[in-house]
Amino acid sequence: MSSRSGTEQAYRDLLDVVRNVRPDVTVLLHNYDYAIPNGKTLLGLRSWLKLPMDNDRVPIAGAPLGGMRREIVRDLIDNFTLCLDDVRSTVVQPKVELVWSAGTLADADWANELHPKPGAFQKLIDQCWSGPARQALGLI
Repeated sequence: MSSRSGTEQAYRDLLDVVRNVRPDVTVLLHNYDYAIPNGKTLLGLRSWLKLPMDNDRVPIAGAPLGGMRREIVRDLIDNFTLCLDDVRSTVVQPKVELVWSAGTLADADWANELHPKPGAFQKLIDQCWSGPARQALGLI
């Protein structure tokens, strides 16, 4: 089983639970954003992206802010998005909507490898959640 099919199945299993409890709800999924594998961590915890790439000797050289490493993160997020879209397009109940957040944040918006700076959360709300999510929920 590929990791994509494993991830996809995990989402389907979770949605089965939701369907059994609240089949009338709308579930919003999002595809994260293109994080920077730079080793910056939260509260001194281990690196989530840079450390595994260091361990596997993924090259850094050649491009600013990680070159090939950033391409790998982009590819991971893009494949994750395809997985979520497959789930969204085939699950009938509950209703599932995909809120696209990848590509929203600029490099300067990242506090660390996984989290935006406080002001960038507002950017995500304004560009991804306020309009598209509210529309998916029938609120606008």
